Amino acid sequence: MEIKKKIELSVFFPFHNEESNCEQTIINAYEYLNNNIYDFEIIAVDDGSTDKTSQILETLQRKIPELRIVTHQKNIGYGGALQSGFENATKNLIFYTDGDGQFNINELDNLIPLITDCDIVSCFRANRQDNIYRLLLAICFNYTIYILFGLKLKDIDCAFKLYKKEVIDNTRPYFTLGGMIDTEMLVKASRANYNIKQIPVNHYARKFGASSGGNIKVVLRAFNELLLLWYKLNIKNLYLIKKYKKFIIYCSIGLIGAIVDFGIFFGLLNYTNINYQLSNILSSSTGILNNFLFNSFFNFKKTNQLGRRLIFFYAIGLLGIVISSGLLFIGVDSFHMNPLIAKLGTVIIVAIIQFNLNKKITFKN
Repeated sequence: MEIKKKIELSVFFPFHNEESNCEQTIINAYEYLNNNIYDFEIIAVDDGSTDKTSQILETLQRKIPELRIVTHQKNIGYGGALQSGFENATKNLIFYTDGDGQFNINELDNLIPLITDCDIVSCFRANRQDNIYRLLLAICFNYTIYILFGLKLKDIDCAFKLYKKEVIDNTRPYFTLGGMIDTEMLVKASRANYNIKQIPVNHYARKFGASSGGNIKVVLRAFNELLLLWYKLNIKNLYLIKKYKKFIIYCSIGLIGAIVDFGIFFGLLNYTNINYQLSNILSSSTGILNNFLFNSFFNFKKTNQLGRRLIFFYAIGLLGIVISSGLLFIGVDSFHMNPLIAKLGTVIIVAIIQFNLNKKITFKN
């Protein structure tokens, strides 16, 4: 327990109409922290509650000097509540969980030792106490996040997380005010190369009140935020272009090579006595050589061992032709696709295959 005595910890809870849960949640947190943590603070974020939540919190504040209250005059949303908690946290470590009593703060014992070797401990609910509708939503949501952002976590929205404060300071500002806040934070942290560890946490059924997470309005708002988040994190800041820069350059060079190939073929066919078969071989070979040289000098910047690399490049080019012919045959003859559509599909597939093979073989160090 010595490591716990030396840490500084901010703990905060977002509350919205939790008059039946907030008192016990704060008392449990205080008892745990007072017995285990050397330097701590508790922050209660009242997100525009219309019941007695604020009065209960004010009464508790008079008894617990470490408790601070942040009040929103109107309900902003879960993301807004978390942002207020992070903005007001002053300690080196920040922990947050929901104020509905569905987690046991004593399980923070399992997170604190791990934070020395990582930047974020993000829990997943080992025995999630939700109905089948919310469980299905969660499965679809986590898979969607993986597809859209490449973030593979078991339970992104599990509200039992421990952060180093520097992660928050270096990935703010956050713009999400609703349920996508966890996704925004974790995607930004992951892309900033912060280390995320996952461990299970027990999840308990709600004793009082009702969750709004499965409400259709909340779900639709979350979907709208998800689209906006994808745009801002992937398109507006050019992330996808930066991430796939080499592939984009590779395809652009391929387009230039195709123009060179066609131009030479046209010239040989119309202004020389060379037949079309030989003209095609010469023009295609020149196009491939053009692609190789541009990729060597400008894209992958590998200019040593050019002879060996060129052989690999040509071999992968021939493999692409074989794959393209096979896919085209399957698309047109087996599935009766329009030849132009089938060709477009094969061009995309072959470009991806050739790019990855050249990246791993031809232009390998």
